[in-house]
Amino acid sequence: MSPTTLIKAGIGFLLGGPLIEIFVEKAGDKAASIFKEKFTFTAFEIAATYQESYSYALAAISAGLADNKFQFLQSLTHSKVEREFAEQIEQYYLQPFVAQHNLSAPELRKQLIDNFKNLVDLPPIFKGENRHFTESELAAFLNESGTFAITDLILAQLREVTELDDTLVAFFSYEDLLGKATLFFFRHLLHNDSRAKTTLETLQRECLLVKVDAIQTSQEQLLTRLQQQLEQQNASAIAAIQAGNFAKVEQLTPTLKGLQNAIDTVPQRLQAAVVAWQESHQQFIEFSDRFDNWRYLLDAKVDQVLEAVSTLGDMDETLKTLLQEFRAFKYKYELSEHVKARDEFMHHSPESTAKIDQALATLKRLPVHNYQLMNLAGTVVSSTGSVDEAEQLFLEARDCAQNPAEKALASFNLFQVRLRRLAYRDALADLQSAIEIEPSYALHNVNRYPLEKLLGAGGMGCVFLCHDLDEDNRQVVVKCFWEGRKGARHEVFKEARIMRQIAGDYVPKPLHWDYADAIHQEKPYFVTEYIEGALDGENWLSKKGKLDLANGLEVAKQIAQGLALAHQAGVCHFDLKPANLLLKSENNRLVVKIIDFGLARVATSLKQEAAKTQVQSGKSLLVQNVFGTLDYAPPEQLGDMRYGQPDAKSDVFAFGATLYRLLSGESPRFPHPSELPDSPELQLLLLDCLKPNPKKRPAIDEVIER
Repeated sequence: MSPTTLIKAGIGFLLGGPLIEIFVEKAGDKAASIFKEKFTFTAFEIAATYQESYSYALAAISAGLADNKFQFLQSLTHSKVEREFAEQIEQYYLQPFVAQHNLSAPELRKQLIDNFKNLVDLPPIFKGENRHFTESELAAFLNESGTFAITDLILAQLREVTELDDTLVAFFSYEDLLGKATLFFFRHLLHNDSRAKTTLETLQRECLLVKVDAIQTSQEQLLTRLQQQLEQQNASAIAAIQAGNFAKVEQLTPTLKGLQNAIDTVPQRLQAAVVAWQESHQQFIEFSDRFDNWRYLLDAKVDQVLEAVSTLGDMDETLKTLLQEFRAFKYKYELSEHVKARDEFMHHSPESTAKIDQALATLKRLPVHNYQLMNLAGTVVSSTGSVDEAEQLFLEARDCAQNPAEKALASFNLFQVRLRRLAYRDALADLQSAIEIEPSYALHNVNRYPLEKLLGAGGMGCVFLCHDLDEDNRQVVVKCFWEGRKGARHEVFKEARIMRQIAGDYVPKPLHWDYADAIHQEKPYFVTEYIEGALDGENWLSKKGKLDLANGLEVAKQIAQGLALAHQAGVCHFDLKPANLLLKSENNRLVVKIIDFGLARVATSLKQEAAKTQVQSGKSLLVQNVFGTLDYAPPEQLGDMRYGQPDAKSDVFAFGATLYRLLSGESPRFPHPSELPDSPELQLLLLDCLKPNPKKRPAIDEVIER
């Protein structure tokens, strides 16, 4: 395939009219310069948009072939499609194709739909480098002329990943159906992007683009621009005459004549340009007008549309019913085909849980090996907390995967559910399998920081031990977040960087921070030094027991000093707990490092979801641990509006709860002085820190003094 040809065609249709290169000097260069500045898509993004457009095209065409096409399209477009529109593929493509090739319509319909369902499961066929286009490349794209058989280019890509049925190829090629449909959605998807909108608006404002549907406006704008140029040149000529500079007058004369001629001929030339553009794009214009309602398919997410396509055609009724039931659960609880950490915090009523259990029981009785159903059922079941059941479903889905993309997705979902039962070794192997097949499943830059070990997981994300290939293969810790905040990298990670500057002795050294998906500012990760031999607070309690008074006071002092420095700089931790402390004995002294400091702005924590859910029974080990962190959160962090917004006093509460846990070995949920060392002053201090009303808690500076 020629990517240049595809992009030329796509940009040509996106413009919606001809560029005006005949009236303005160096207009082509200027248009390319505007595209360079405003049309900041990368080749990767354009390829991804073509892939999404192709997927919508498959859905639209296959829907038009289905027996239940009207109901299918109504469900995907929220009843915006009329019955007449639903019949157009049949009327303009299927029936003429059947007549031309002397085929049976019912048999052809079934054959085509079966082939379409196979295409849905293929890996992406459009790929592009993660780089911006050069100005010369953009200029070449803008010099588009003539028509393109886009279907042939798409079929060439498909043949690289699968064999194609001859009848399917002929149907796709009939009147360039697949190519026109793909370009239709490509144009609408780009039109919805602010970068494309700004590009088109700038071209029109600079009188470089004629909108076919607004030719009069374009003509008036261009005449105004040319008249202004003529007046400026006239003024220069008059000034030259007055100054006796006749050489300059002679130099300006051709320009004046050219501008006057351009003004006189604007209407004719614009009309000719528009007619030429319309003639070269006539077939696509007619197609777009005829299938304009297809744009409503974009109301549905592309994965939802493709899922729906896979259910078309004949299917075993029981299997079909199960797919519908699990799909209904999926949409009801806003789940996706990719399992997410927050899924298990969805509230399931006893009635819905019973329905899911019943559907699962029916599934177990069927001798079915259907990837789509197994992955869908695993996603739904995992949201109930039944991670063992979900794990078996994803294992079966991986076993019956028909292509690498399916196997990668099943492996990633296995990583998520095995993580929930704290099976870190198996979870890591699953994640590595998914990444090996599809690198986009990586949660951080694994090319620089290859995975060695999965250290743990919690409400904010998971933590890996890696080695840094750019820095002598040293070991580092990489924290990856479930739900990151978007924004400029230096802003999102600002507080974490500040902590190193102001409290370097109390936090692990930060080394690097970025997004695994920098284009979409998704999947943030944070790299710090690895402190060999250190134990987090909970592991310390498990292996060495609670702290004695002397060590407890030493640890308390270091934590308080770190918090004080942070609070002075306006930074709060908001997730202090024993698991976020690293303890290590050095020179007969217990040294503390506070981890996750400054990361509250990087990502949200599932702790808030746990606070809202308050249903712990039947949940996985990971989710149980998240619920356990609520013991360290003050009321204002759990939604109690009486106490205002969380602030530095919230960290004081967590400080008291953390020290109570380290000194007593007990949960701080119901603190009692008798569980603490025999030190009335310490007991009183910690209980003051744990007061529900933040106004009654001491400031961290007072904690240090006491």
